[in-house]
Amino acid sequence: MKQKRWKALPMLLLMMAVLGSGSVRTWKNLAVQAADAAALTTDTVEKTAQESVPFYHGMINLNTFFQMTLGKNVIEDTAEGDEVVKLKNGYLTFVCEPADVTESARSLLSLQETCKENGAELYFVLTPQKISKYDPELPTGVQDNYNPMADAFLAQLGGQVHCTDLRQVIHENGINQYNFFFKTDHHWTPEGAFWCWGQVAQILKSEYGFVFDDAITDLNNYTVTTYPNCFLGSQGKRVGTVYAGVDDFSVITPNYAADFTLTVPDKGIDRSGDYVNTLLVPEMFEKKDLYTDNPYAGYIGGDYGLCHIVNHQPPNDKRVLLVRDSFACAFTPYLAQACAELDTIDKRAFPQTIASYIEETKPDLVLFLYNAAEMPAAENFQ
Repeated sequence: MKQKRWKALPMLLLMMAVLGSGSVRTWKNLAVQAADAAALTTDTVEKTAQESVPFYHGMINLNTFFQMTLGKNVIEDTAEGDEVVKLKNGYLTFVCEPADVTESARSLLSLQETCKENGAELYFVLTPQKISKYDPELPTGVQDNYNPMADAFLAQLGGQVHCTDLRQVIHENGINQYNFFFKTDHHWTPEGAFWCWGQVAQILKSEYGFVFDDAITDLNNYTVTTYPNCFLGSQGKRVGTVYAGVDDFSVITPNYAADFTLTVPDKGIDRSGDYVNTLLVPEMFEKKDLYTDNPYAGYIGGDYGLCHIVNHQPPNDKRVLLVRDSFACAFTPYLAQACAELDTIDKRAFPQTIASYIEETKPDLVLFLYNAAEMPAAENFQ
């Protein structure tokens, strides 16, 4: 029996070497070419490969194991441009190339003029990226370009737009930023989103005249249900479970009554009722397939081009437009409790300009909630 095992070893090593030379990427590219490549986002590229490539998950894990034996901290054989880096603290992250954010900053400054002309105020909130500005934890030879891009963007605004840099707020409160993130996903955790919501909520009160009960910012008034070992995030899906394991996932729900209506016009979605059955999609938390399920999207339901939320128990008459990226999934349910009406726009799936929508709807507040990854594309601010 031992002799047979040793005979099999060279074949196994050959398979690993082949995978290490790029066959995972090759198979993925073939799968994407067979689909409508123009319509695929980063996440749908991964989903297409998972559904089309035989033994894809096993290939991913084997490839990652092979690269781990070589002591590599960057797994390259994934979708091109989505290399996954393992930080010194064990967290996974994406990295990016440097980019000019000048046009994006100019676009936001122009949008501020549109807000003023239509009786709206503009507030920009920068969410943290996985890599901490103050403790990057990067392996030797890997550079962080996200935080320098964010710093350059804020500097080019020149103090002309009211901004909250949540990276700085977290740091000044003595909190380890990584405690607010999943190990295997690029998003913050629901707990991290909730803490940051509390910081933003106080600014809504002090700077923008919002009135609401502080109970909606106190985690003691919520139930936190944790599902252990149920979430393999966007980075984990690309390298398998052998690299950083899997994450627990929490669902945060209020202990008090609430009443909302949520509609997504282009998806035919129309939900009304309590917090859980309107602002959350409970069935997304209960699925168990690590590679195909995404419980993070159970907050609100995922990324919608345009979403309308009406609070039927409003604490005030404020109407808010939230211009968002995917970090807002876990943030939106909290914000919806603090106003009468909340519209959300995700420019990645919204063809209309932000300026025209402001002119059409005339909100009281336009709140941007973006992380640094959105800054290079000026259209995200137009």
